[in-house]
Amino acid sequence: HQDWVIHVQSTWKPILVANRFVLTFPWHTETDIEQVLQASTASENDNEPTKAQRSDYLELQLQGGIAFGTGEHPTTQLCLEWLSEILPTLVTKEESSANDDDDDDNHVWLMDYGAGSGILGMAACRLSQEIAAQSSAPVQHVRAIGVDIDVDACRIANENAQQNQVNMKNYLPPLSSAADDVSKALLLKAQQYAQAQLDQESTSQSSESPHDNALFMPESLQTQQYQVCVANILAGPLMALAPTLAALLQPGGYLGLSGILQHLGEDVAEAYRQAGFVDVQVERTQGGWALVTGRKKLEE
Repeated sequence: HQDWVIHVQSTWKPILVANRFVLTFPWHTETDIEQVLQASTASENDNEPTKAQRSDYLELQLQGGIAFGTGEHPTTQLCLEWLSEILPTLVTKEESSANDDDDDDNHVWLMDYGAGSGILGMAACRLSQEIAAQSSAPVQHVRAIGVDIDVDACRIANENAQQNQVNMKNYLPPLSSAADDVSKALLLKAQQYAQAQLDQESTSQSSESPHDNALFMPESLQTQQYQVCVANILAGPLMALAPTLAALLQPGGYLGLSGILQHLGEDVAEAYRQAGFVDVQVERTQGGWALVTGRKKLEE
C-alpha cells in the first residue's frame, strides 16, 4: 500500500498556473519545482531558466490526497488571471495609510464563494503580499473569506491557508444564503455534520486542541461588504446565487465568475445584469469554459 501511495505522489508534479503561480504538494522539493520551471521555460523560449525566473512565481502549497481543486482546470486559471489583473490597482488605489490604526478597515475584503481548497482566496492574498513588498506606496492587503458547503473542504482550505501564511478563513455559508430549497437542504446537512464532528471533538480533545472549531460564519462576516467576489462553481448554481452575491458586494465591487461552460456564458451574464450588476460580459474563454465579469452598480 505504501509503495502505491509513493508511486501516485511521484506522478503529481508541481503545477504552473496562469503564468504566475506554482502549486506544490508537501512532498515536493525545491528540485522538483526547478525541474518543472525549467521544462516550461525551455518550451517557451529554449533558454535555460534563471533564479530570477523562479522568483517570478508565487508558490502555494496544497494538502495532498484531497480532491477539492488543484488549480489545473481552465476555470481556475481564468479566475487567477482575472485576479492578477484587477488586484494591483485595487490594493493601491485607496488611501490605506489613513486607516493604518484600524486593522479591519485596512484591507481589501475578498469573498471566495465555493472556495474548495482555497486556491483563489490564497492566491489573492499572496498577490497583495507581493505588491506590498515591491511597492513604496501604502498597500492594502487582501483579507479573504472562503465559503463552501463541504465541511472537509473548509477544514482543508483552512489548513492550506495556515500553511501558506495568508489571511484567509473558510466557513460554511449561513442558511440564509441558500439560493433555493435544494441548496438549503444540502447546507443544513453540512451544518449538522459539522456540528456532530465538533461535538465529538469536544469530548475527545482538550481545550488546547489545534483544531479550529469555527466552521460557522460569524454574524459580522455575514453582513460584511466585500470589494471583490470570485466564484468558481457551475452555471446553474451561479445563476441562482446572483441575489446572494449581489448582497455580499459593496457598490462598485468587482465580480468574477467561472465554472461556466462557454455556451452558457451569456445566460449567466444576463442573470447578473438582472441582479443589478453593470459592465457584465463574457470576458474570456479557455478550453470550452468562460469567465464572466462585472461590477455591482454604484448607488445613485
